[in-house]
Amino acid sequence: MTKLSVMATLPPAAFQAVTKALDDVYKPLAKYLLTRAAQLTARPLIVAVSGGQGSGKTTTTKVLQSLITTNTSRRCIGISLDDFYLSAEGRAAKAKATGIEALKTRGPPGTHQTERLLRVLSALHDPGALHESLVLPRFDKASDTTVEDETFPGLGPGDIFLLEGWCVGAPPPPREESTAPLNSLDADLKFRNFVDDELRGESFKVWTQFDIHVHLQVPSWDCVLRWRQDQEDELRLRVGGQGIDVEEFCRGYERITRRMLKYCPKEADVVIYLGEDHRIAGCRLGKESSVKWQER
Repeated sequence: MTKLSVMATLPPAAFQAVTKALDDVYKPLAKYLLTRAAQLTARPLIVAVSGGQGSGKTTTTKVLQSLITTNTSRRCIGISLDDFYLSAEGRAAKAKATGIEALKTRGPPGTHQTERLLRVLSALHDPGALHESLVLPRFDKASDTTVEDETFPGLGPGDIFLLEGWCVGAPPPPREESTAPLNSLDADLKFRNFVDDELRGESFKVWTQFDIHVHLQVPSWDCVLRWRQDQEDELRLRVGGQGIDVEEFCRGYERITRRMLKYCPKEADVVIYLGEDHRIAGCRLGKESSVKWQER
């Protein structure tokens, strides 16, 4: 996919935001990732891209893919954590087995095919599997199930694999975190404890496979709700329908999102800071760098 074709697919607001930040943020970030990838002699670089609902993870991943593969011989595959969702039937079975009704709804840790994702990432770490084709799932939200798998050419040294997802790299609860419920779903301790156990267990195994963590830092939880509502309004205008109650939908995301807003700016390797206007306000490339770019 060329850079021009990527830009042409973006909504007007995203197009303007990317255009303003292309030279100062996206191009340096792509160069940073290529430099880090070149340091690995036996396998591709594996990169996580996280951020709250509506923060621009998919746009960031697409732009990076385009920049990485334009005018280089490097390959780059980008996929969403959403593509690893369990089907509606799979989530219903898990909800029944655990007695946690909330697991019927897509989103929280524990509603994904974690074992399959771990196998994909483990294969990328295996020098013996270099250049073997990658078979990755594609999830259709309309039918709420995995559609036919997609096969990609294998990746080797110098290449890059990007996985974007709202909770990628989310830490388990720190000791000092308040246990006071944030909403009605968060008050369900069985659900909350299940999710945190996932972050300590299977999800943590996935997070340890990443070489680089890129985090899109949203200013506040209120921005997450507002930007997710903007997405919903745009979708309703495009395809019609009633849409969803955003605050209700985001109940299962709130605690982990707030936790990531607090800790990811310190722990992530790369942080892209977003302003209240949804545009990029600054960027930190590497923990050793504190250089900020302010929109001009």
